[in-house]
Amino acid sequence: MAECYKILQDLEAARARLDTQFLAHLFRDFSPTTSPHVRQALLAVAGQYASAGDARRGGGIRAHYPHATVDAATLDLRPAYHQFADWLFGWSVGESAARAGTADSANDSGNSATGTDRLAVHRVPRDMDLAEPAERLECMRILETFQTQYSLGVRYLRRAAVAIEERMPLIGKNIAQVALAEEAATDRDDERAVWGNVAPSATDAAAGRAGAKGDDGKPAPPHASAQPAPQDTSRPLPAAAASEPTNLTMIDDTSSDLQELLRNVEETLQANGADTPTALPISRPPTHRRASLKPVIPPPSRRGSIKAGAPAPGIPPHQPLPTKPPGRRGSINAGKLPGQPGPLGGMSRRGSLAGAGGSRSGAAGNASTMAAAGAAAVAAADGDQAAKPNTPKSPPDSKPASAAGHRHGSGSGSRSASATGKRTKPSAAPLQLSDDEIRKQDLDMLFMHVSESVDLHLACVVSCLVVITLAELTENKPLYIKFTAHVYETCTSLVATALRTLGELIRRSLPNEPVAAAQLRDLHEFAALMQQVLKSRTYSSSDRHYLILSRFTAKLAVLHALFAGCDVFLFPPFVPAHRDGVKSVCQTSFDSNLWLTGGYDCKVRIWDVADKQCLAQLAGHKSIVTDVRFVKSDAYIVSASFDKTIKIWNAQTATCERTLTGHADSITTCDVSPDGRYIVSGSLDMTLRLWDWASGECLSVVKKHARYIKAVKFSVDGRYVASAGLDRRVYLWDVKILAYSKNVSHVRCIEAHDDAILAMDMQRPNVLVTVSRDQSVKLWDYMTGHCIYGISLSPAWACTVAFGFDGELFAVGCFDNSVHVFRTKTGERVRLIKVLNMGVLTVKFPSQHYDFILCGSSEGFVQKIPL
Repeated sequence: MAECYKILQDLEAARARLDTQFLAHLFRDFSPTTSPHVRQALLAVAGQYASAGDARRGGGIRAHYPHATVDAATLDLRPAYHQFADWLFGWSVGESAARAGTADSANDSGNSATGTDRLAVHRVPRDMDLAEPAERLECMRILETFQTQYSLGVRYLRRAAVAIEERMPLIGKNIAQVALAEEAATDRDDERAVWGNVAPSATDAAAGRAGAKGDDGKPAPPHASAQPAPQDTSRPLPAAAASEPTNLTMIDDTSSDLQELLRNVEETLQANGADTPTALPISRPPTHRRASLKPVIPPPSRRGSIKAGAPAPGIPPHQPLPTKPPGRRGSINAGKLPGQPGPLGGMSRRGSLAGAGGSRSGAAGNASTMAAAGAAAVAAADGDQAAKPNTPKSPPDSKPASAAGHRHGSGSGSRSASATGKRTKPSAAPLQLSDDEIRKQDLDMLFMHVSESVDLHLACVVSCLVVITLAELTENKPLYIKFTAHVYETCTSLVATALRTLGELIRRSLPNEPVAAAQLRDLHEFAALMQQVLKSRTYSSSDRHYLILSRFTAKLAVLHALFAGCDVFLFPPFVPAHRDGVKSVCQTSFDSNLWLTGGYDCKVRIWDVADKQCLAQLAGHKSIVTDVRFVKSDAYIVSASFDKTIKIWNAQTATCERTLTGHADSITTCDVSPDGRYIVSGSLDMTLRLWDWASGECLSVVKKHARYIKAVKFSVDGRYVASAGLDRRVYLWDVKILAYSKNVSHVRCIEAHDDAILAMDMQRPNVLVTVSRDQSVKLWDYMTGHCIYGISLSPAWACTVAFGFDGELFAVGCFDNSVHVFRTKTGERVRLIKVLNMGVLTVKFPSQHYDFILCGSSEGFVQKIPL
């Protein structure tokens, strides 16, 4: 993952030479070379993905969590980075990096520059002319490389998200042990799928003896009831499968089959010589098995092993078992001969003949020699046990040595108790952890998984940045637009997976601390929460866990800077203005940081967005506050609400001085004339009302709209009022006629849209902008009714619109969390901003500049988006 930061430094170094607008915007407020967040993130990456054998940095994440899914470490960006840097700078990255690393190791003092810093000195981009075919061809190859890297990163992200989702419900259940059990269960399932007819479990063997019948009513062959997958044991094995020749099928335990096996062994040893290692042939079963009188065999133990020193079932007592001298894997294990089902016919996991006899290199002589040696070993073992009657017995739940030796393979070190006559030493009990320690261990493991997911998102974003830069160089506009959208998709993926899980982990790590959603949306408060999590642990500042967890904020800060360079704002400055949605905002005329807000919680508040302080709260409405306005040099406040009232507040004393009533239904919008003489309001009762400020009298009531009124607005000169609603029309009214005439008629009616009009705004000279649910934005000359131009927002649709202070720009906010900024004269889209929230409800420019834009969101935040 360190290559991600190297690529960022290379892009910054090449910004002047490549001369692209994208790089100029990306590194306008962010420098990966000097950013302290980048350096801290590099330390976290070095600690997280250090190899376990690195003596200088210690073990990595796998050293602490062997079952961690370090997908980020497997996404190797080094080849892509080398290809990009070789093309950009014209020298070999590998050789220069090796030289820098050698110089760094030579000077091992704490203040010495790192290899990356030394390498940065030589980063001088070369002159490139993309008009040359060779240069353009290499640029296209790099484009394809980083597109592939992005596709791989998305694939790893999906795997990481699935892994995190699977482990979240296991918190407190010792995830590491659960992972070990799942791995062991998978191994057992795989082993049973291959060796199921060799080493059935006790339950399977009992079920097979109880219900396995052949077609002729006789007991089926032993292997017929031990199939790889669970199935009906009453059904016999198909004839094709039973007669299929395979080296894994065991023979019957009849004496003739044993004799045939021994003859094969003897002939093979004589043919190859006593000292020549050779593979023991396994006799294939006859096509038609014959029934044999077999002795009663007790239920087999696990893995088909038997107790040490017990005679092998199915073998005469005078025929002892062979001994086991040290040898290689693939030898015959003690107490088990091929062809013996259940406890005798067990096979080792390595696919060798299960037995405790000598290895192939140690097998010499004939079968009688082997039998004699086995008899001597068994007699010695019996004598040893008889000579030590007071020897303590093994615990009842401990496994015999022969079973352990069989389970771990028949290597040279797995000597059975029957061969050695020694009692096995029980293994040490595992360290017992308390429930709280297990819970913290599981939480730390998931913190590591989330850290890997954050690194994968970083790799995807960096790949997109390279593609966008080269697409602008090659003038590939479709590719530019495509990967700009991929950046937003990566950001939404980060929020939906990593940040959501991170918030849940923090809440579980701090069960006694209330963690609000607003704290997880601010980097400073998020850093404070992570410090509380670290204080709840016992890690020292030099511990690897402390290093990784304390650098979470740095990683997210780097990601936020990269996203902001692509106009995607992950952690914009904000204030939690209201409990629910923010419906309206208005700025004071003397300070761009003082804003008035009205929300779904029925409150009107004054905020200092720079200091995130609420300066005043106006309570009195009984329903949603739909519109707020500062009037008369910000001395008064006007607010409209769904409670059918308009209230006039004193901004100095925060008291309500007058309440205007008269609407029969909820008031959706209101506005105040520039001179402060009139108030106009629109309602769900489909009426437009004009109010006198001084007396509070309703001067006019007009019902012209056929459906609800959604927006009303005074013109800049105060001569006209425009109203729009769900009936898709815009009506223009003369203020004097509304105020003084009894026969009110509209000046103009504009059939504006094909669907409901949701918002509008007016600006000089005679300009009106409307947004509709038909996914379009239209600019009008309201005096002539002429549509100047229309803009499609498909597939999104806007719900709010606002002009800038001088009318040069206007912004629209959409329900898909996007803010579009257009140039008024040409309709050119200047910016497409993606804001991570639950939906934009209102947008507003400052009254004197275009430094930022304020967005009110449906979760109650007022976000300050820099432009």
